Amino acid sequence: MKLSQVLLNVIEEQESVKALVEKTKTISAAQNDVKFSYQAFCCALMAKDAKNNLQKIEYINSYARYMNSALELNENCYEARLFRVSVEKKLKNVNFENHISQDSDFLKCHVESLQDEHLKKVTNKVLSL
Repeated sequence: MKLSQVLLNVIEEQESVKALVEKTKTISAAQNDVKFSYQAFCCALMAKDAKNNLQKIEYINSYARYMNSALELNENCYEARLFRVSVEKKLKNVNFENHISQDSDFLKCHVESLQDEHLKKVTNKVLSL
């Protein structure tokens, strides 16, 4: 199963975050920007479900580190922009710099050129939030 399909299944609550974490491990080192993006998103999802506030903070800090690493490697990483806008739209009471407008514009400009139908579906879901 493709990584983007697992992502869509997790978003649609058909699979657990654990499945996405495991699938993320299969991304090659040549795609570290994508790998870091998925790792960041997994941390954000785990923060959402964490019961302990200290654990939530640790996941949010990990999210930020992975996301920053992904965007340092490639500021135009599609997945990083997609996950960042998703997290910024969903997480409340977290002091992130707001990139929603610029990331949404980026996604709108690039979504139609995607070959991956699962990633297109995820993008359209995120843009409609």
